[in-house]
Amino acid sequence: MEPRFDGGVEVFVGREREFGRLQLLLERGGALLLAGEPGVGKSRLVRRFLADVQRRGGLGVSATAYEGQWQPPYAAWIEILNQLPGEAPDLSADHADLSPEQERLRVFDAVTRGVLGASATKPVVVVLDDLQWADADSLALLRYLGRHVRSSRLALVGVYRHPGVDASNPLGPVLEQLQRESGAELMLMSGLSADEVASYLAQAAGATVPGAVTAAVYDATTGNPFYTKHVWQLLVDSDRVRFREGWWSTDFSIAELGIPEGVRQVVAQRSARLSPTTQQLLTNAAAFTGPFALSDLQNLLPLDKAVLLDALDEAIAAGLIRSADRAPKYHFAHAIVRHAVLAGMNPDREAQLHRQVAEALESAGGTAAELAYQYHASASVPGAERGIEWCRIAAREAKAVAAHAKAVRLLQMAADLGESRPDLLAELAVAQAEAVLVEDALRTSSQVFAALAPAEQVAFATTLATALKDAGAPRSAWNQLVDRGLALKGDVRDLAWARLTLLQDRGAPVVHGPLLLSGWLGLDPEAQRIVAEFGDEDDAARALEPFDVRTPAETEAVLARARTWQRASARLRAFDVVARDRVYRQGDARRGADALAELLAEGERHGSVQAQAEALAQLALCQGLLGDLPRAQPNLDRAREFVRKLGPGHRLHVVTEIALPCVLGYLVGAADWPELAARTDALTADPALAAIPLGFTLGSFSVMAHGLSGNQLRADRTLGYLLDGMELARPDTYLLNGAVWTATSGIWALRSSPHVGRLRAVTDRMLAAGQCAGPSRSLELAAGRLAAMDGDDAAACEWFARARVVLESGGQGPLRAIADLDEAIVLERGGADARRRAAELRHDAVTSFRRLSMTGWERQAAEPDSALTDRETEVLALLANGRTNREIARELVVAEPTVRRHVANIYRKLGTRNRAEATAYALSARIHTLVDATAVDAAVERHHPL
Repeated sequence: MEPRFDGGVEVFVGREREFGRLQLLLERGGALLLAGEPGVGKSRLVRRFLADVQRRGGLGVSATAYEGQWQPPYAAWIEILNQLPGEAPDLSADHADLSPEQERLRVFDAVTRGVLGASATKPVVVVLDDLQWADADSLALLRYLGRHVRSSRLALVGVYRHPGVDASNPLGPVLEQLQRESGAELMLMSGLSADEVASYLAQAAGATVPGAVTAAVYDATTGNPFYTKHVWQLLVDSDRVRFREGWWSTDFSIAELGIPEGVRQVVAQRSARLSPTTQQLLTNAAAFTGPFALSDLQNLLPLDKAVLLDALDEAIAAGLIRSADRAPKYHFAHAIVRHAVLAGMNPDREAQLHRQVAEALESAGGTAAELAYQYHASASVPGAERGIEWCRIAAREAKAVAAHAKAVRLLQMAADLGESRPDLLAELAVAQAEAVLVEDALRTSSQVFAALAPAEQVAFATTLATALKDAGAPRSAWNQLVDRGLALKGDVRDLAWARLTLLQDRGAPVVHGPLLLSGWLGLDPEAQRIVAEFGDEDDAARALEPFDVRTPAETEAVLARARTWQRASARLRAFDVVARDRVYRQGDARRGADALAELLAEGERHGSVQAQAEALAQLALCQGLLGDLPRAQPNLDRAREFVRKLGPGHRLHVVTEIALPCVLGYLVGAADWPELAARTDALTADPALAAIPLGFTLGSFSVMAHGLSGNQLRADRTLGYLLDGMELARPDTYLLNGAVWTATSGIWALRSSPHVGRLRAVTDRMLAAGQCAGPSRSLELAAGRLAAMDGDDAAACEWFARARVVLESGGQGPLRAIADLDEAIVLERGGADARRRAAELRHDAVTSFRRLSMTGWERQAAEPDSALTDRETEVLALLANGRTNREIARELVVAEPTVRRHVANIYRKLGTRNRAEATAYALSARIHTLVDATAVDAAVERHHPL
């Protein structure tokens, strides 16, 4: 019997290297990007790999992206979820009252949890094929999931055409982000070797193929498996090679074989050899970029069902059509086949075909997205405007599951069909804003403004500015719209004016310099009054700003009102404001923790990733301050997981990667301070943080980290810049109170700074204004430390006593214990009675540190402050070299009283009484990198002559 190749049977040869890399990916998890030219065998390789995964006890799932905008939102991801065990998350749940960005994160997180949940018990491989056609929303979800592969048993494989991803394709930046953020490997597939082509043809043909024919096929196809397969089938179909007496032969020369020069040409030639009915079927099916059902073809072709089935069988036997894996549908064996069919069709005929499909789908109940695509593809045919409403319906469906990029594309299609009607353009501009396509939104808005009356322009400016601000667009984008709307309002003070006014950027620089220090000007009181009286819940929530100053009674009124609201976004904002008021304004960590627990519960109920991240981060801070350090660190770890979901540029990274590690590290008494200093310095000059009051916080943590690293120069320099702003800022500037305490902690670790006097004056001013030190309520503790460094031990002890009362009342055991140790350090410089009291305080501190798991502080307090700082080591070296205090001050560029304090600290820590004993210690300790041994000998001889 003559062997004939069955188009439905796959032949697989070679690919050992690629297959090995995929198996390694399964073992260790991670992400891999598989790229190659069309037809090179990418899909076939991953299908074989998924079958191997199943055999090895893992779970392999896959989905394909298709050309065109007809697919439902996240179609490939929904297909993936439907293949996983358990109930798939409901992505269409009604959470529309979250902001567009929060809703998008809710959807992304639901899909991610569904995928990762399946990988908890066994290795899971997720394959997404033909990513070059994936929509921007699905690609953003891929990037989001990719951030989790390193911490799971998930293997993520993305397959795409290369070359074929140009600058306009959203896949381009996602590929780079996946490699940078997820460590995704890139694997390029090339064609088969000459020997592998020979093996491929032998398997496909069922017998050995003449070497000359194999060589000719390889030369034409360069080893592309798809091209190779169809060239061979064409040669067989056209009788240019024949099976005779048990082997293949040809009567043609190599030149006479007539192998087509391109894969599309060979497919076109093979298609032309099919029956007219099958050719007609292929032509009509080419209007569908994805799978199609038999019923779709019946609606298009006036043919008997049996005739259509025969034509399908012929197309399948020819390897041009395949049955879909998981549905009673069919699709082209490769996009190359579809494109080859369309290549022979003129544009007018193709447009008419798409219109026929649109009308057939409309009568058969097709989806809005399918109808939108087919009407748009037939825009040149009269009556295309019927597709506008389908575009808008599909866009609303996309927005319902936060597929903002798809909504933009669909509304752009509507605008195309509607010849740029102003109402369609306005809808498109808002969708572009929600998708954070800022330049596109502003460009579209200029066309809308030109067509609107002034009152309509105000409403449109408000809507668009709100969408841009809520989506996280740059301030310059929405501020210009706010300014435009306010200019149109003039002196009218109504709800429209109030809404625009509350959108204004109210941050302002306090001082210009290396640190970007900003203050908050406050929201307009009249605008707040108007929205409170005439606005809705969203208006009332927008009138709440964490940076504003509220009394405790006003904060509680906000909470009581918010509990009556129905809108999730409004409630979440209010609970966040209440929590921050209690923690940062009122220094009430206990009640702050209560508010944060309520915010966390609300965030979990509505799936708000940001609310959960915010609540967990601040809850970790409150728990640390209240002495629950064992629970604080796990909540910080959980917060980091949520913040990672928010993306690399979110402001909460500052909280979880700098502020909380500094505070919790300080409370425990152990942290990688040089690393934290480097992280902080990298952010202190970031312009993105300049418009919100984070400059004081970052600057103060820089001082803390450098101080605890022993880097006196950097700590003092940063503190100087920080004080330039602190001295100008209002005492109630948001987070300024905490910045004072944090900076003081940094220089207290060094026991000196030339800026002690300036910082002490700022602290006194804030205490006089009734400010607490943010969540730590420790301005009194800062005042005691500064007085001690200023040589005013009596005042220091008074402030430490006050600090203990305040901290005790606030339940802040860790800082209460640190206050005991601080006073002990000061009293140890005094007489016998003072030293006895110091011993009692140090004992109490050690006991508290042990009970509170403050391990670093326990070691430090149990062994009196004996370790020299870097600066004290420098002073000791110069002292041992015979320098006077004045000479040391001149060389180190510090004040002489500072040197005297350093010398006193050195004597106390080393247990020495004078310079000679300190010099002898320096020699015995072999501080030879700083001390000139000859000078030491001379100094010892001067003080202790033999």
